[in-house]
Amino acid sequence: VCGPDPATSGSANTDNWEGNTKTETNWTPLKTACQKRKTQVKLTLATVGAVRLRLAELLGRQTPATAKAHKYVLGSIMGNGDEGCKGDKDNNGGRCVKYKESDVTDSAKGIEWLRNLRDAALAKEAAADANKEMTAITRSLQLLNDSTNLLFDEDETTPAAPPTPNPSTAGSKAQEEKQKEQCEAIKVETECKGKKPLCEWKDKNDEDGEHCKLNATHVEQQATQAGKNGENEEKKTDKCGLAKTPEECAAVKGEIPKNKKAVCGWIEGKCQDSSFLVNKKSSLISVSFMSLV
Repeated sequence: VCGPDPATSGSANTDNWEGNTKTETNWTPLKTACQKRKTQVKLTLATVGAVRLRLAELLGRQTPATAKAHKYVLGSIMGNGDEGCKGDKDNNGGRCVKYKESDVTDSAKGIEWLRNLRDAALAKEAAADANKEMTAITRSLQLLNDSTNLLFDEDETTPAAPPTPNPSTAGSKAQEEKQKEQCEAIKVETECKGKKPLCEWKDKNDEDGEHCKLNATHVEQQATQAGKNGENEEKKTDKCGLAKTPEECAAVKGEIPKNKKAVCGWIEGKCQDSSFLVNKKSSLISVSFMSLV
């Protein structure tokens, strides 16, 4: 500790430390003053930088005018300071520590305790970043786990989608009437023949007139084909619906969906078509893994 006075009440106005005999007497006021100046400042790169700048300011401010060549001095220096900090407060020396400008202005070099503070702040920030990354990974893994559990639950409990109903008879009749009107509105043979097979020209000897009619044969064929398609869908659904026990359900014959062991599955106490579960499962898997991107 250098200087004639520790800047606190209770210390003597003398620069004589007298070896070990007065060490405690001089140190106690300094310790008390330091304890009163304690703050709750957090350790960050910003606060360490602020401390370094404040230290440079204080060291430069207390250098005597005659010793300005020695800009950053801690302690007491007499005269022009050319004799250096030799431990005696006389002539051009003193009890002090002289720092180079880079010691207090370079954040990565200089005073050791400032470097140690800076390294500690860097390590603290790195640990905080690593903790944030670990938290994000943990949340993503939890989401994947929850989605996987949901996938298995859906495989056992989701009911089969109801079959799409065929168009009603009333709807088909209305469509037929509309088509009939469209055909009968045509008055030219070539235009009517261009609408085949929906329309047909009834008078072979006349090239114009009200001879374009709806092709009834074509309409009947369309209705028959639609009925067959609906019947096929109903048969597939009926196969599963007719089974009354898990054994009968497993024995249903037909095309087995991909990734399934049987045509039908015993779901929610009844036999249902198991094909809907394939797409359902694929969608859930996609959602699970996309959450980690």
